[in-house]
This record gives sequence, structure tokens and C-alpha cells, in this order.
Amino acid sequence: MPLQIGHVLFMDLVGYSMLLLDEQRQYLEQLTEIVRGTEQVRSAKEPGKLIRLPVGDGMALVFSDRPAFEAAVKEAPESAERHASLGWLYALMERKEDAIKEGQRAVELKPESKDAVDGALLGGYLALIDARVGENDLAIPLIERLLKTPGAVDSTDYSITINDLKHRWKWDPIRDNPRFKQLIANSSP
Repeated sequence: MPLQIGHVLFMDLVGYSMLLLDEQRQYLEQLTEIVRGTEQVRSAKEPGKLIRLPVGDGMALVFSDRPAFEAAVKEAPESAERHASLGWLYALMERKEDAIKEGQRAVELKPESKDAVDGALLGGYLALIDARVGENDLAIPLIERLLKTPGAVDSTDYSITINDLKHRWKWDPIRDNPRFKQLIANSSP
């Protein structure tokens, strides 16, 4: 895979961890609003040029001409993991249809019926993608099933445990959904 140059800007909210959760969310919303109003971000909204990553106490912006993940998938088109990673990247870039397509392709390439552990983890990726792009009606039933599936747990960011669902920033887009809240409440000890 050829190397590509990108520019990364990290922003940190000082004292963030000492704030109440509602205050944290409010400050992140303000930061997002400020960032979206900049000329650099507005001009980089073309697909593939900007990725915004929340990182807990701030955000990271990645400015790039073309995602290297696409080249990785072209290099190994039968790699379920590469399709899942590309799908997650597309979800972060707000390319909904592409994100779902790549996530579904990952699950097709390595279904749970053929690989119980990795297949379940790829299902976690698909649930994460669905949640990120606003397809909650697809994400929630998948999450419910994966919570009961042995092997859907790993030390990765796409793992499906109640603790992951409660605390990882990657699940923030679905966190206020009433069905998601009920799922967490019903699954918590």
C-alpha cells in the first residue's frame, strides 16, 4: 500500500474529566460547532477529505486526499477485516451507503457460521457502523444478539459488551436512543 500524507489536528478540552457528563457533552457540542464553522473544515467536506474523530476529551481532525483504507481493500478484496475498517472509516466520513455496504461485505466474507469468533467481532463492526450512520433499527437488534453471542468480545474498539456500550465514545451517536437506553438498563446487573 503506498504511503499517503495527511494532516492531523488534535484538540483537547482542559479540565474535561472533572465536568459532569451533561457539561462534557455540552462542551463537545460547542467545540464541534466551532470547528464546523471554520473555512478549512467547510472546504474539506468533500468525501474523503476530512474525518472527525471524537477522542474523549476533544477531537482529532484528519485532513487527507484519499483514504489509504480503499487501497488496502483493493490490495486484498477478500479480507473481511479490511472491508470492516473501510466501512468504519466511511461511517466516520458520513458516507452512509458506502459504510453500510462495506460493513455488510465484511460480514458476508467471514460470517459467524464459518468463524464464530471473528465473525461475531465483524458483526460488532457492522453494529457500530449502523449506529454511527443512524441506522438504529439495524444496529439495536444486532447488538442485542451479539450481547448473547460468545466470541463477540475482544480487546478491540468494536467489541460488544455492556461496558463498551455504556462508555466507549464510538457508541455516542446511538446513546440517546430510547431502545438503546432500555437495552443497557435491561442488560446491566
